[in-house]
Parts: sequence; structure tokens; C-alpha cells
Amino acid sequence: MPFKNIFTTNYDYGFTPHQQRKNKEPKYSLKRFQEVNGKKIWHIHGELNAPASIMLGYDHYMKSIGNLQKHLKKKKNELNKVNESWTDAFLNDDLYIFGLGLEFDEIDIWWLLAYRNRNILEGKIQQPSSFVYFDIINMDEMDDKIKNSINTPYCPQISMLKAYGVEIISYYVGKSLAHKSYSEAYDAIIMNLDKSPSEHI
Repeated sequence: MPFKNIFTTNYDYGFTPHQQRKNKEPKYSLKRFQEVNGKKIWHIHGELNAPASIMLGYDHYMKSIGNLQKHLKKKKNELNKVNESWTDAFLNDDLYIFGLGLEFDEIDIWWLLAYRNRNILEGKIQQPSSFVYFDIINMDEMDDKIKNSINTPYCPQISMLKAYGVEIISYYVGKSLAHKSYSEAYDAIIMNLDKSPSEHI
């Protein structure tokens, strides 16, 4: 796939089957990444070979946000300069999000989404050409009322993402549909992303 950065909230090494790169951050994950074939895999919520880095509980999340704030404050008017951390790529590059439910307890990501949107509105960073959230909807698990109003914002996460200028692309799965399962929808998303000219996800 034509991307240089991949963010994951998973702790395992499903994306990095090779030798793991040692990381100097014992607890936080501002600059935590593994590298495979020239691609950086950013473990933004910690990883297995550094157990103290695994983000569990609001205390860890809030202190992690404090680290993000310190980093961004240090960059001041150079928010659009070199990617020193995953937050820099998150703010400045095209983004494609899938396989992540984005529950509101992912407070570090939601804080960064708000920060990113505010700085775009204030002209401090440029609006990337693409910011897409791929939403997979299982029609077999939805009641008739929701099915009949599928084109309206059906959950608060989608409403918030739209407010932050994120494009929502929905994939529907179900026994009677083209995509029968989540895995088929993921395959379709990956095939589309593989054609993207963008450099980042």
C-alpha cells in the first residue's frame, strides 16, 4: 500500500512481523514506532514489549494528552514542519481511518481531532486533501428504524467527525449485500486505498 505511516491502537505486532525496534519511551508513545520495509508503524497506545506503555485507564490517557500538548507547544508556529511524532503526521498528512470504532473513551484521539480542526480554521495548518473515516455498517444487526433512516447521523461519533470536516464513507455488510462480512468490507477498503496517490494513512 502507498503509505509511509500507519497508526494502530493495537498493542500487538500484527503489522510488524519482523524484529521489533527498541523504543526509548518506557511509558508514553509520542514517538513509538516500528519500521517494516520503510513504513513506520506507530503504536500510539503502547506495545507489548513495553508493558508500562500500554494505555489503560484515564490517568494514563490524560498524562499522554499532557505529553501531546507539551510537544505541540514546543513546535509553536512550526506545526507543519518535520514529522517528529505520530501527532505531526496526524495533523498534517492525509488520513484514512478504518477498523477503529472511535469510542469517546479514546480521548487522546478526540482531543487531537479537535486541536487539528481548530488550527485548520485558524490557518495555522493546511487542510490536507483527504481525511476519510470508513464506517462499516452491519445491516443484519440493525433494527428496522435505524435501517430506514440510514442516511441521517445515526451515532454521536459520526456527527462529531462530520463537524470536524471528516468525510464519511460507509460500507454496508449483510447476508443479502455485496459484502457479506466485515473482512470482505476491509478487503474492499484496502483495494481502494491501494489505488490512492496519498502517502499517508
